[in-house]
Amino acid sequence: MDDSDYTYIAKMLQQSSYSLEELKDIDLFEMFPVLQINLLNVAGEWAGFKKEWFNEKCLINYYRRYKRFFRYVTRAKNKLHYWMREDHWAEIESRWEL
Repeated sequence: MDDSDYTYIAKMLQQSSYSLEELKDIDLFEMFPVLQINLLNVAGEWAGFKKEWFNEKCLINYYRRYKRFFRYVTRAKNKLHYWMREDHWAEIESRWEL
């Protein structure tokens, strides 16, 4: 991705009703558990995701996100694999207008 991609993403996220911290929590507890396996695969499949499937999986995680065990496991996996998303979040944060 280039600068214009990150600028576009930051603007779109900022137009949502969520704060930056809330968006990062959505990423961590709803999206990351669904996409983690794909992130670990060198040749992961990104073009074939069906929107309905992804939304359904994220919704399941939305309802699980306050369960203690789910949060513990997700945070532990995130500690091991945050490096996959860290630079992207840094780029988005650097373009976040206060």
